[in-house]
Amino acid sequence: HLRDHCLKPGNYLNNLKNWLKHFSIKQLIHIDGETLKTDPITCMNRLQDKIKVNYKLDYKKLIRFSRKKNFYCPFINGKLKCLG
Repeated sequence: HLRDHCLKPGNYLNNLKNWLKHFSIKQLIHIDGETLKTDPITCMNRLQDKIKVNYKLDYKKLIRFSRKKNFYCPFINGKLKCLG
């Protein structure tokens, strides 16, 4: 049971098949998880462009890279607010 519990969420093919029952492939937007992790600002800006939002968030003001945590964290009131 543990093996299935760990592996089933990563079985994207079955999830994609279900999505394609309701949406065309042209309606889906692929976001590379590694790019989201290593370059979230660019990734989120591209997503905003793709979905044509009226008001774009400036992610350069919202998140910053934490050298201590080695990943991006929310930047609030001039301070990084990383999770534990």
